[in-house]
Amino acid sequence: MGYLDLSQNPGGGRSQEIPSEAPEARGSGENAMRLRGSGRDWMRARFMGLIAFLCSGLGLVVFQAYRIQILHGDKLRAEIQRIYQREVTVVPARGSVYDRNGEDLAISIPVDSVYARPGRIEDPVGTAKRLSAILELDYETILRKLKQDAPFVWLKRQVVPLVGSRVRSLGLPGIGVVQETRRFYPNLELASHLLGFVGVDGQGLEGIEFQYDGLLKGETSRLIVDHDALGRPLGAAEGVVVARRDGRNLVLTIHKEIQYIAEQRLLEGVEAAKAKGGMAIVMDPKTGEILAMANVPRFNPNTYKQYPEGILKNRCITDSYEPGSAFKPFIVAGAIEEKAFRPSDPIYCESGAYRIHDKVIRDVHRYGTLPLSGVIQKSSNIGAAKIGLSMGAEKVYSYIWRFGFGRPTGVDLPGEASGLLRPPKWAPIELATISFGQGVSVTALQLATAFSALANGGRVMRPYVVKEILDAQGNTVERRTP
Repeated sequence: MGYLDLSQNPGGGRSQEIPSEAPEARGSGENAMRLRGSGRDWMRARFMGLIAFLCSGLGLVVFQAYRIQILHGDKLRAEIQRIYQREVTVVPARGSVYDRNGEDLAISIPVDSVYARPGRIEDPVGTAKRLSAILELDYETILRKLKQDAPFVWLKRQVVPLVGSRVRSLGLPGIGVVQETRRFYPNLELASHLLGFVGVDGQGLEGIEFQYDGLLKGETSRLIVDHDALGRPLGAAEGVVVARRDGRNLVLTIHKEIQYIAEQRLLEGVEAAKAKGGMAIVMDPKTGEILAMANVPRFNPNTYKQYPEGILKNRCITDSYEPGSAFKPFIVAGAIEEKAFRPSDPIYCESGAYRIHDKVIRDVHRYGTLPLSGVIQKSSNIGAAKIGLSMGAEKVYSYIWRFGFGRPTGVDLPGEASGLLRPPKWAPIELATISFGQGVSVTALQLATAFSALANGGRVMRPYVVKEILDAQGNTVERRTP
């Protein structure tokens, strides 16, 4: 260590020697300071790295949340609902059907439906015993349903409100009651073939109920039931009913009183003739509105399952048959329109027998000469055959087609048949027999439509049965015109 000489002290005292720092000591101090600085840099780098890592993790979490909630939220929510929720269809309030004067023809009444959630039932045996008498179902049947590996099962659909109330009063765990509607036809058999009927799920199966099912049933309600991945129920709720739009109401062209009279007269006629059945149609010639459409045998649509399937058909539109003498007026009308004959022109009816090659056409009575009008009045097969033969196959076919035969009328009812009308490559005997209604088939509605055209100056009107469509508040949504 060196010394600083202070011998020349201005104060004249003893000189002192003060030690000074050596060079090597200064070097080691600088090194220590450098080490402390580098340590602080390293700690700062570690801290900044940790901050960057945490920020990156947080950014990843935010991105994932954005991707799940925003980009794929709807899809993932739907998938979760698919896995953990079950939707059960509940029949909504179906629209009513009225006659042209607003009289009820088909209405919906409130009923209860009983269901079970098997995973929540504590005592299946006891529950089945208590429900069996109330629901009037076999004990074994109920028990089998209660033991199903399913989150939801129907026990009995569309029971009367009294039964539903009794089930509710039991307070059985896992047993619930939900309100639905059931179709009711207050006039029983009246217009049954025209109206059709509805199944237990509110689906139209025949007639107007089938044709306008999409409008009448509205949007189906749903009973939503939560369950876990194993099908076990979740939560305490028995289910949530999500209601949607009720169905539209229909106003028909049918006149309730005319329909009743038509059915009664048809019943009398069938009984008097000892026939298996019959059909009757009342139609407004100027508009095509169907005022009545009757079939015998009839059925009650409230209990349609009790009847053979064949009775449920609306034979006025589904069945075709040879019209026979009812076809002659259309041939005569075509002849007059073509000016081939006048009403007073004479036609010789061959005294009851007319030979065409090796075939003989006969009349019931032996007529001589009849005027054109007499051919219709006396219903002469020979007279009609001669008129058709004089016109030729092409013209006869043209008039038959223009009257609406050989094709559907376009009525707004399901299952309409076209009938049978072959192309006009007919042999003479075929032309002759078609002229008096054999070798061709028609439906009752085609025949009624064609006769209406005769009464309407030759204008063929499309028949229809729905006059107006109303919403649930009674406002007109659509009005049909000819």
